[in-house]
Amino acid sequence: MEEEPVLPHHQLILSLESKVFIGLYNALVIIIGCFGNLIVLYCSVKHGAISMDETTLAFIENLALADILISVLFYLPMFFTLCFGKWVFGRELCWFVGFFSSHVPFLAEILVIMAISCYRVWVLKKPPERRKIFSVTHVKILLSMIWIVVTVPVVYWICAGAYAHYAPPILSCWSSNHVVNDPTYTSTTVFTIIFVAVPMVILFLTSVKIMYTICVHTLSSGASFMPHIRSITTVNFICWAFLFSYVPIFITIVLKTSGVSIPIWFGLFQVYAKSIHVVVNPFIYVITNLRFRHFVISWLRRKLGKLDEEEGEEVVEEVEGGPNKLENVRLFDPNQLSPPNSSTSGGGPHYQLPSPVMGNGHIRANGHSCTAV
Repeated sequence: MEEEPVLPHHQLILSLESKVFIGLYNALVIIIGCFGNLIVLYCSVKHGAISMDETTLAFIENLALADILISVLFYLPMFFTLCFGKWVFGRELCWFVGFFSSHVPFLAEILVIMAISCYRVWVLKKPPERRKIFSVTHVKILLSMIWIVVTVPVVYWICAGAYAHYAPPILSCWSSNHVVNDPTYTSTTVFTIIFVAVPMVILFLTSVKIMYTICVHTLSSGASFMPHIRSITTVNFICWAFLFSYVPIFITIVLKTSGVSIPIWFGLFQVYAKSIHVVVNPFIYVITNLRFRHFVISWLRRKLGKLDEEEGEEVVEEVEGGPNKLENVRLFDPNQLSPPNSSTSGGGPHYQLPSPVMGNGHIRANGHSCTAV
């Protein structure tokens, strides 16, 4: 790529310590954002190892896909640009990053997270029989529309004559529609309000509603409400992590609208700040989702050769999303099973599992019918 002269006051001068710190964080974003979300997709699609209803899982899987695209297509080129001190991927890839990588996956994840939050609020207000109206098919159609709609601004900017250029302050290529004196700058402001500012406000309000519901029902219902609240808590953490990472973006929107100049270092800061939720999301699933945590631990042990294939068995329970989704995946010792209960009739030997292994419900283990305590 032929680089245009860059004025000194447009350059961001970084010390060696700053470059090392930013480089390590950039590498962390790429590794966890890519491989962490790949594990989420693999465990969810292949094994159904996230304890959520199928409708919410469709949103979660699309969010993981968006995070993978962001990690590979946006932050990976930034890492090499930081290492070499210049853009080294040519004009064509600069155009791709400036228009597609820096807009489409980011806008898609904003709308997907807003849709997740709105859906969970809708679920909280509707009785179980009314929730079936919004099926997985409807969600897939909605998600397809989201990915199509977020390309509209990019197509418009390209047709309006915007171009991509290397922007040293953010260590990446950027489209010219973000420059104040560009003819497409006004449309950028409008699209930013529609696709970023408004969804963030809606997301904030719905997240507050979900958090309020969790607190109220947990205090009033206690443990009886917890099995239903787990998936809602996971979604709420995801929403708040996203809002936290996008606070600098919201500040930039407000400052630009007010005509206030923005420090040059703030551009790079906001670019890396909005990657926080990309790194945090896989850990949220591990911390808040018991089934996913046990599945990932057992899967990693198997991959590392620390767990024999016959050491444990998977425990399966039906959940809100149907029998194809697992409520819990736990490794347990078959010797923990109590002796057969002679009072139980039919269908072969019946056992009772100790309460630490599972909650209430029927499960399957070692080919025998079991009843959880």
